Amino acid sequence: EPLGYSTYFMSSFMSHSCLPNAVWHYQGDDFVLRARRDIEEGDEISVSYLSEDSLLESIDARRKHLESSKYFVCTCDRCNAPTDTSRGFRCPYCPGIIFHTSRRDSKPFSA
Repeated sequence: EPLGYSTYFMSSFMSHSCLPNAVWHYQGDDFVLRARRDIEEGDEISVSYLSEDSLLESIDARRKHLESSKYFVCTCDRCNAPTDTSRGFRCPYCPGIIFHTSRRDSKPFSA
């Protein structure tokens, strides 16, 4: 059981993405938003509602976590991509990288 709860007014306006372009962090007593990568003019600024460790999980695992804790199914670009290029493995037999290919006919997780 948590020790307490907090409400963060500004951070509650940020959209979620499993490939966020910004991140909130503490700098002393301040809650600061920083870019994780270049953000072009007109791009939506997004953060992840998941922990850094959870961002390393599969699409199904991330969606399950978000659906059970935040009550939505993630449809961000990373979750809808046919290949998740952030979860690759080096092939032990060649110089290539192996990526998981999403099944297009798979349905989002539903409890």
